[in-house]
Amino acid sequence: MNLFKLLMGLFLWVGLITISKADASKSWFQWRGPFMNGSLPQAAPPIKWSETSDNLKWKTRLPGGGHSSPIIYDDRIFVLSAKEVGEILSDDVDKPNKKDLNLLRRLVGSKLVTRKIQYIVMALSRTTGKIIWQQVANEKIPPELIHKTASWCSASPITNGKYLLALFGSAGLYCYDLEGNLQWEKDFGDMDIFWDFGEGTTPSLHRDSVILNWDHQGQSFLTSLDISTGKENWRTEKDEVTSWSTPIVVTVNGDPQIVTSGEKRTRGFDFETGRLIWEVSGLTSNIIPTPIYYDNAIIVASGYRG
Repeated sequence: MNLFKLLMGLFLWVGLITISKADASKSWFQWRGPFMNGSLPQAAPPIKWSETSDNLKWKTRLPGGGHSSPIIYDDRIFVLSAKEVGEILSDDVDKPNKKDLNLLRRLVGSKLVTRKIQYIVMALSRTTGKIIWQQVANEKIPPELIHKTASWCSASPITNGKYLLALFGSAGLYCYDLEGNLQWEKDFGDMDIFWDFGEGTTPSLHRDSVILNWDHQGQSFLTSLDISTGKENWRTEKDEVTSWSTPIVVTVNGDPQIVTSGEKRTRGFDFETGRLIWEVSGLTSNIIPTPIYYDNAIIVASGYRG
């Protein structure tokens, strides 16, 4: 089916899950904001700021680093981080550097693993910037390399106001309450990411379910988990390769659907069962952008060539 014909059809009958204006105005509780499109119509952020300007309210040094975007819920800011810890690993340690780091891989820019990585979850005061709590979710030797411009922590946290989810890919999925108490954790195994570009997909939340898109060079799948227990509601295997796109949930004729972008297919799945409802080709490689719902249409794009 032609992608553009499908998008025109979606224009007529797809609606996004509604979010109250009150919740949207006070919180940025997930990747790309309350509507997952990077917008907040009622916001009035400063358009100029520097370390010496009045618009800089506070600054806090954080342990480690990463590409994870912070989220906001009420007076809390939640952010993920990763840092190298411990002694430099010896050559006899089982580490991903033992891969054939050939010339092409070096040209791509793969970064060697030299130490264990500590995966960190933090909560800060939105008012003062003070770190309220900090938890180490995991500490391990990563199973693969990453690009020299990437990080060991690229997924963003997400919260429903009761639970906080933190995904570190091969290092696991962790659920905390908002006071930093671990509720459950889930190990999905190791990812095999195309050309060591690094892991980065972020989970989505809908009702009482966590939606996770696990696309890599191994067996890819989409799964739904109970947010309070971590138990899988269902898992649907996919014929897909590495992507970094976050799934969204939309309403079609009153029923929720999960929409995922992929290099082979853009797909729609039944929220309750994981059953594939529709699929369409048309994207190219490096699927990084999250699908966007706008004006009764779904817009999808790849990270390379359109």
